[in-house]
Amino acid sequence: MRFPTRFLRSAWGGAALAASWALTPGAACADDVQDQLQRMNARISDLEQQLEATQDELTSAKTRVEAQEQVIERAGLAESRASLSGLARFVEQTRFDGWVATSYWYNANRPVDGSGRLANRGNPALGTDATGLAYPFHPDHNSFQLDQLWFKLVNEATPESRAGFGVDILFGQTADALRGAGGGNGDLSSVFQAYAQFLAPVGPGVLVTAGRFATPIGVERKETVHNFNVTDGLLDTLLQPNNHVGVTVQSAIGPLTLLVGASNDSALNLNSDLNDRKALLWSVGVALTQTLHLALNGLWGDAGSLPGFDPASPPASFDSNTDRVGIVDLVLRWDPSAVLSTWLDFDYVWTKDLEAIIGGSQARVPGNPRAFAVAAASRYAITPETGFGFRAEVIYGQDNFLDPTLVTGLGDHTLWSLTGTVDHSLAENLVVRVEGRYDAGETHGSDPVFYRDRRPGDFRRDQFVGGVQAYYRF
Repeated sequence: MRFPTRFLRSAWGGAALAASWALTPGAACADDVQDQLQRMNARISDLEQQLEATQDELTSAKTRVEAQEQVIERAGLAESRASLSGLARFVEQTRFDGWVATSYWYNANRPVDGSGRLANRGNPALGTDATGLAYPFHPDHNSFQLDQLWFKLVNEATPESRAGFGVDILFGQTADALRGAGGGNGDLSSVFQAYAQFLAPVGPGVLVTAGRFATPIGVERKETVHNFNVTDGLLDTLLQPNNHVGVTVQSAIGPLTLLVGASNDSALNLNSDLNDRKALLWSVGVALTQTLHLALNGLWGDAGSLPGFDPASPPASFDSNTDRVGIVDLVLRWDPSAVLSTWLDFDYVWTKDLEAIIGGSQARVPGNPRAFAVAAASRYAITPETGFGFRAEVIYGQDNFLDPTLVTGLGDHTLWSLTGTVDHSLAENLVVRVEGRYDAGETHGSDPVFYRDRRPGDFRRDQFVGGVQAYYRF
């Protein structure tokens, strides 16, 4: 838009004349007023020329942009540009996380069976789901291993963007163990989580999650960087599932967090869903204070792949529709300060109508296999770079809970473990952890628990394992 020259001259001239009359004493001469008006008019003329030049440049730029847009449309590049814009929005809204962790482990029992492979896990006659009694994710004696290469993508559902998703892809020994290989089938990849979410606009918001997701039961997680210790505890590996395939509904009411859902079975089976029955999941959490949080979690349903239950590759005639398992998990978290974090985890696991392959045919497991367990852990930050974590736990299993396929008399098992871990940040994102762990077990009517020093096929009641782990978080 161009401004009329006469209008500008009149406006500025009138304003200048009024200002001169108001500010100039009555004795000011008319020649001074005239000189001021002339200088103002000259300045106004310069401004008009600058405005005209700027407007000409804008007109020319607009013409060039319109011509470029026509070229892009004729070349069919408009959709590509829109896709790039959508990709940029996706990247902006998605949180990326990941790490690589590697470690070395040594068993003071110096087992030689299988050259140390799987030796840390304990007697393979126990824990018939191919994970043993301990260390399914660090199974080998005197061995280096890649623990985890983990990639995490999360786009959370929010009131502004109600659809979301999450994906966790990992490689390494953790992935191998989660696939039930127990230490070496050569396929080290796994999809730990892959789910879609929708935040329904109901009350305070109802979050619906469907797909494969981490279990709400327990404290320790498979992501090694989130745990106080390097090795997973006995409760986590023997009594608690890792993840599920199903659907959950979650919401918050004041200090309460409520979750209910259904899954194929009580523990994830990557091969197949063994029957047409499902498991019920639930979780109720409450913030008692700003530093104290209590959660009651659980499940009831298909036995899935907890220790000694359905075989990984059942025969065609195997019917597991009668197997049931229930888990009640009570978690108490207390974080009294920025340098101290603690948790207490109590589990009760019971079974109903378990059946297994006994003597080549399907038969009911004798007794009433069940287990009680408790674990406590804490981490104290000695300095901003260094911390110490400690965990103590015990499991008491009844009626051959850790090996329900035994038929030569019912036995009870007691396992306990002490773990100490020192972690130190060497550099930004790089952490080194040194860990020592003592495990012991007593059996009644069953086999000894752990491998013995230098004598293949011989076992003892305890073992000490030490290890060093380094992880870099990116």
